[in-house]
Amino acid sequence: MIAKALASDPELLVLDEPVAGVDAESQRLFRDSLVHLIEAHDGAVLLVSHELGAVADDLDRVIVLKHHVVFDGSPQELRSRGVSLGVHADDLPLWLEGLD
Repeated sequence: MIAKALASDPELLVLDEPVAGVDAESQRLFRDSLVHLIEAHDGAVLLVSHELGAVADDLDRVIVLKHHVVFDGSPQELRSRGVSLGVHADDLPLWLEGLD
């Protein structure tokens, strides 16, 4: 379904947990496809995910929700608060509970 959506050259691609249960190599290929959409076709991506490791270096903005907006800012700002966007042992929102 993602390939079909990419083939239509969308202005905005909305994805919900697109890399859940996907191996690392497929995540890399997926990331490359998203970057191509953004750079070559001036598209935008809204990605909803618990795992941002595959795209962590390519994000412009991160919004973390846990019943309300817990964080809204750049990935660099999130990292400066001690939160990793890569693979981690705990669920990302649990890392952010103290950031309200």
